[in-house]
Amino acid sequence: MGPNEVAGLRSAGYLHDIGKVAVGQTAVGKPTALDPEEFREMADHTVVGHQIVTGIEFPWASIPEIVRWHHERSDGSGYPDGLAMNDVSLPVRIVGLADTFDAMTSERPYREPMSLGGTLNEIVRMSPVKLIPTSSRDLLLQISARRCRQ
Repeated sequence: MGPNEVAGLRSAGYLHDIGKVAVGQTAVGKPTALDPEEFREMADHTVVGHQIVTGIEFPWASIPEIVRWHHERSDGSGYPDGLAMNDVSLPVRIVGLADTFDAMTSERPYREPMSLGGTLNEIVRMSPVKLIPTSSRDLLLQISARRCRQ
């Protein structure tokens, strides 16, 4: 991936959850599991975000698809469109994996953050059913290389 594509990924990473501006604060900060209606509202952030960014001209054409599909999973169980990973681009997969990693390692109103080791174990467990194994492997290699340099 070249520097321009990396810059596009970085921008998409900042924008991927922009649709959460339309999600009620009750659902966003809820300290317990979401009920089905709250989950649907939360899941709709991908569609709302896609609507927001589609009208903007970015130097990276993939931003709208990344915003819409970053919660799609390898087995088609994701949302909003239930796409399998071979139906989405590599940038979508990368941002989806980064979002998964961030969600696991960040504190949430309903749970403490997972440890780095626990997160990496869970990512390995989820591959290849939910995540793309090559992207997961690349994440593990990057984290290992950074930890070795410290």
